[in-house]
Parts: sequence; structure tokens; C-alpha cells
Amino acid sequence: MSNYYPVSAVIGNKIKSLRKNKGLSLTALAKTVGISEQQQLRYERGNNRISIDRLKQYSNYFDINIIYFFSFSEDEKTKIKNGYEIKKSFYL
Repeated sequence: MSNYYPVSAVIGNKIKSLRKNKGLSLTALAKTVGISEQQQLRYERGNNRISIDRLKQYSNYFDINIIYFFSFSEDEKTKIKNGYEIKKSFYL
């Protein structure tokens, strides 16, 4: 549980959706942005934090505004809040 970042998980899910909508494999997207397949998977699962520079690479590749990654729906906001509450209770 220590390597789970709720905001990164929501952003990673957005990246995963963009990847799948474009018909890309995990490996193909990883190669495109210059990371390993394992790192790509960690990003998509929220196990690693994603740098702003990496998000810029994704936004350029998918031809979207980087703000997309930080525009959260109500459902996503709830997932983030619940994720932090679970993580907090794990350490108490």
C-alpha cells in the first residue's frame, strides 16, 4: 500500500484510457515516451508518481492539453479522497 498514489492513479487511468482508445499496447506507448513497459504499468496503476515533464510528453503525443490530466470528475475526486483516507488509515 505504501506505493499507491491516489492522484497518480487517476491520472494513470486517464493515460491508460487514451492509450486504449488509440489502440496502443503498453509496450508501444512506453517506447514512444522512452520508458520501460514496467514503468508505464506503474504509472497506469498509480504505483509511481508521474512527473510534469512526462505528462507533457503524453499530452504532446495524444495531442491534448496537459490540463486534461488535472481536470477531475466528481467520481475521480471521490476516488482520490477515498484513496488518501485508506492510505492514511493504513499508517495509523
